[in-house]
Amino acid sequence: MRNLIFSILALFIFSSSQAQDKVRYTQKSPEIEIVKAYYKAYSDGNWEAFTAFYSKDAVITHNDSKELSPAELLEGVKYHAERCVEFGISVPDDELERVITDKGEMWVNAWGTWAGVVKGSGEKISFPTHSTFQFKNGKIVEEHVYYDDSKLRAAIAQDKVRYTQQAPEIETTKAYFTAYNEGEWEKLSAFYAKDASITHNTSPKLTAAQLLGGFKSNLELCTDYKWELIEEELERVITDKGEMWVNIWGNWTGTYKITGDKINVPTHHAFRFKEGKIIREWAYYDTAEFNDAKKAVEAKTNPPIHFIEMWTATDAWKNLSQKERGEYMVGLADPIQGLMEQGVEIISWGVNEGDTDQRADYDFYAVWSFPNAAIKQAFEKAVEGSGWYKYFEQKNLAGKNIGVEAVMGTLIGM
Repeated sequence: MRNLIFSILALFIFSSSQAQDKVRYTQKSPEIEIVKAYYKAYSDGNWEAFTAFYSKDAVITHNDSKELSPAELLEGVKYHAERCVEFGISVPDDELERVITDKGEMWVNAWGTWAGVVKGSGEKISFPTHSTFQFKNGKIVEEHVYYDDSKLRAAIAQDKVRYTQQAPEIETTKAYFTAYNEGEWEKLSAFYAKDASITHNTSPKLTAAQLLGGFKSNLELCTDYKWELIEEELERVITDKGEMWVNIWGNWTGTYKITGDKINVPTHHAFRFKEGKIIREWAYYDTAEFNDAKKAVEAKTNPPIHFIEMWTATDAWKNLSQKERGEYMVGLADPIQGLMEQGVEIISWGVNEGDTDQRADYDFYAVWSFPNAAIKQAFEKAVEGSGWYKYFEQKNLAGKNIGVEAVMGTLIGM
């Protein structure tokens, strides 16, 4: 009786095994779920879990490599993973299949995509992969993987060079300044990432659009402008944080159209690159020559208004004590400082000398320069409101600084 039971049990096991083996092709099986977990462990960088999917004596080849052990495979996998900020293999469910060969071997085939971002350059790399895994007792005993990772290897090799004077980013920088010199603003804008942040000297952070707007506004006043790079001083570096920067030293030269003033200003730029685009920019240069030239241009195109005051103290001033006079004058300090902050200049304050030929009958004078009529008018109201005319008898002269030739022409034409 016992032999009969064992015979029936053996027959049941054999039949079940045959039923399983009849399914020689499927896209749903325990082994496929293991492969999914295997790829997740890889993408998560969970190396302990990753290697646990292999049998101890598993044989592995990648492309035409020699046969690798799980430990040797892990060494290569970690090498690439440590040089990427993001990496992983994605395999769609419909690209996974389990097959059983005529020899009874159980294999899982997988077609997917490796994708990652290389440290430093931020370059995104992706390539198709095909893997085939042989399973025994729930473990991978043999694996063959096929892919073309030449772009990844080239990007990693490039990033291993922490300092270089020859790099794609340096060529991009040269092209950037060529676009600037040729006034190709649309092309220049394309060198920046959409969220690029830019600082020139102590400026607030600018967008690329704001920077280019400033470029165009200033350069409308110039001719023969050029940013000349010192090519032997171009360098690309990768920081300890993996950030990729290009340092640039050069000179900006140009000529202001109206004045003919020539400008030559040393400059330094630092561009941070990510995925081939500038995402951060710092620039340093002395703006004194620019500002002086701009003032000269403004003086010709919009000459300042010169305002001349002549005054003599009244009895009301003379009757004040020295302390009262001092307090009154101290009270003028803040308003005068406020004017200067609006672009008003004090050309001269003085005492009218007694031996002056055809001397005006006033003891003191002041000469001011106002950038526009509105500020001059505000000054006149402020003087009147301060009680100045109570203490001083005064006459004023005002007019634009139009130059000797213009005044002579007016006199002749009267």
